[in-house]
Amino acid sequence: EEIIREGQSRRIYKRDLDHKATRMVIFGAAQGIIHGAFLEGAESFSLKAAKETLKRILKSGLMEEIQIGL
Repeated sequence: EEIIREGQSRRIYKRDLDHKATRMVIFGAAQGIIHGAFLEGAESFSLKAAKETLKRILKSGLMEEIQIGL
């Protein structure tokens, strides 16, 4: 939580996010990746790809940027 609060105070992270809920979401996603890797098996699950996907989602979200032509 401290890292999230520090990032919020430095305006790196959105200030309107609840720091406890944010921590739970991040750790829950990481835990889900590890659990998925265990269930799927190493040969059919790429931890590296999962890590990179989680990092991209956390940095920029899921939504595509929509270009509206005027």
